[in-house]
Amino acid sequence: MKVLALVGTGIKTISHITEEAKGYIVSCDKVLYLLNEPLLESYIKKIAKNSQSLDPVYFQSQSREDAYKNIANKIHTEMESVNSLCVILYGHPCVFATPGLLALSEFEINDDVDITVCAAVSAQDCLYADLRFDPADGGVQTFDATEYLLYDKLIDTYSHVVIYQIGMVGNLGLPTNSVNMEAINFIKKKLIGLYNKNKKAIIYESALYPSTKPRISEFNLDKLEKQNLTTISTLYIPPVEVQRTVNSEALKLLNKISW
Repeated sequence: MKVLALVGTGIKTISHITEEAKGYIVSCDKVLYLLNEPLLESYIKKIAKNSQSLDPVYFQSQSREDAYKNIANKIHTEMESVNSLCVILYGHPCVFATPGLLALSEFEINDDVDITVCAAVSAQDCLYADLRFDPADGGVQTFDATEYLLYDKLIDTYSHVVIYQIGMVGNLGLPTNSVNMEAINFIKKKLIGLYNKNKKAIIYESALYPSTKPRISEFNLDKLEKQNLTTISTLYIPPVEVQRTVNSEALKLLNKISW
């Protein structure tokens, strides 16, 4: 039976790679990788038997949708010529990692391929640590910025709200540092309709290297369009600090329970 492993590198270069992921990188017949950092690429090339970057497939595509399909096709083609294949993606392999999931969806009906997906550190995991809050305290809602722009998503202002890829909102093409300000202002209008315009929010960017600091920029929500946004920027809005109303029926039920 053939082996296909989908692994993530985590966020901080090299230091977030798990022993499980490293085991597949070292032992598989071939490694395909889509990364964002040259030191990490050098490390993968050093420890893998045979490795190949997916950058040409990604950047020669006309759109992100085409890029994802082309990468999935590349994974299928390579799988035909090896007994074991490791596909490496930056961050967590299932968080904003459509190419790997797209490829897996077609392999899952094939009994001849044993699929493994290794969990990894995501940008949101880093956010919890750097902003020092427990996601279980109030709950967390997570959205892609463009999806929030397009659909009437319901936000619970008493929860932690995380909006990914705010710097790429409205961009359906390949990553670019050009920000769609019209889309940013539209999102700002939607958010100010829920929160006070002076509500504090944060633009967050994880640290990419050990011993370096993350970017944590606090601002008033009505100044969103004035923030320096990049392709890795995340918008975080903390919960509204008011006393929440307890469900009386649920409270009665809990009071009846003998612990």
